[in-house]
Amino acid sequence: MALLPSSLIGYRISSEAIERYRTLKNLPEYNNRFLVQDLESQVGVPLALVRIEHDEGDDHYLCCFVDYSSRPRSPEDLLAIPVPPAFRQLPQLIPVEGDLHRLFAPRARISSYDQSGKTRVNERALPIGGGHV
Repeated sequence: MALLPSSLIGYRISSEAIERYRTLKNLPEYNNRFLVQDLESQVGVPLALVRIEHDEGDDHYLCCFVDYSSRPRSPEDLLAIPVPPAFRQLPQLIPVEGDLHRLFAPRARISSYDQSGKTRVNERALPIGGGHV
């Protein structure tokens, strides 16, 4: 999967929290599809697991909105995108680090799947969430 410049809205989560959740739910260790689908089935909104790569290491975010069309969105644009109330339940399901983040990441790997297992990341580059599926 390619690294994509992406604007996103989501909660930062540690890799340890991801692994604990996978263990708790008996999900495969190296397959993000089952993790995303499990959490999505509980909150009822499209989700994406985004790994942002930095020189210092990686950060992970569980997101209700990701735009990977290569054009950065302004902070004002990101603030105007509504966050589904159900998404705010996520911290009750998996530990998060801090509050909701709205940011642009120049190098991100995106994992998002519909319930049939088909990836939502494709060449059409339609946003995930924010009224899009």
